[in-house]
Amino acid sequence: MIGSDGEKHIAIDEERSKVIQRIYDLYTIERLSTDRIAAKLNAEGVLTFNALEAIKNKDNKSFKQTYTTRYTKQERKKADVLWAGGNVGQLLKNRWYIGERTYNGKVYQIPPIISSVQFQQAQELLLRNKTNSPKRRENIYPLRGLLKCGTCGSILYGHKVKINSSYYCSSLETGRK
Repeated sequence: MIGSDGEKHIAIDEERSKVIQRIYDLYTIERLSTDRIAAKLNAEGVLTFNALEAIKNKDNKSFKQTYTTRYTKQERKKADVLWAGGNVGQLLKNRWYIGERTYNGKVYQIPPIISSVQFQQAQELLLRNKTNSPKRRENIYPLRGLLKCGTCGSILYGHKVKINSSYYCSSLETGRK
């Protein structure tokens, strides 16, 4: 938003801020998982931020109403995007909501939506849930987080193929190596 002084300012979108606050409350107070939060928001018809933007810009010819999916390369309408646990998890990690905006390596203070106490509580829950998740206990990798690739320095991750467990370079997933 451009202010009366001609400078750009970040303004809080009230509709989105209510959704953000609700997500943090569902996660930190009600202790719902990110997947359950997503399911709840979808069941209640709460629009994702992509869907909100698409609807607000439906008459704007310069706004692209579709996007191409990352892996399947299929084109989808932004207005049809639903909440997913991964999206909720990313929102819970976003420091914008406590009033910190990093741009070109510099941190700017912006109006906060949630308290830093609630944000920190969410970070602790995310970390605890990451390490205690039943999905992650299926295969135990005792050197997890300790090994780095000797070639590129990327972190090595545990991987199981059939009955053999091994560690592989994380850059393989990104296609760099």
